Amino acid sequence: MGKKRKLIIWIVDDEKSFRHEAGSVVHNEINTFSTIDVTINEWEGRGNPRGDPADIIILDLDLGDYGTGLNLLPRIPGATHDSLFGPFIIIWSRYAYRYQIYDALKKNDLDRTAITQHKTTDELEKAFRGFMKRFLNEGVLHD
Repeated sequence: MGKKRKLIIWIVDDEKSFRHEAGSVVHNEINTFSTIDVTINEWEGRGNPRGDPADIIILDLDLGDYGTGLNLLPRIPGATHDSLFGPFIIIWSRYAYRYQIYDALKKNDLDRTAITQHKTTDELEKAFRGFMKRFLNEGVLHD
């Protein structure tokens, strides 16, 4: 058996129940990939997060008193980069249309960003599954 590939997931949401739901989706999907060793980091938006650079970020936009996910995105390890192969970002949020998402992201991030229409686990599963295939093919370059 070959070496397992490491995958670092960051789940950013101010609500613990949604972080738990997102973690469950990740674990259910990862179980289909025997060659992946996943680490999940959760952050509610307070303080400065510590951990390995992100490969996939599941991002809520409304983090209550902590601000918006878009404003806090640069504080997530690995989220700021100059590469065409930065982390994949799944915006999993209610009312995403209220935010200036495309203005806030770097041009090279747009191809690696998925925005769910609703904050449901079904939509998160679809987005995550699509990015897992791309992660395995393209990878993520960390500066």
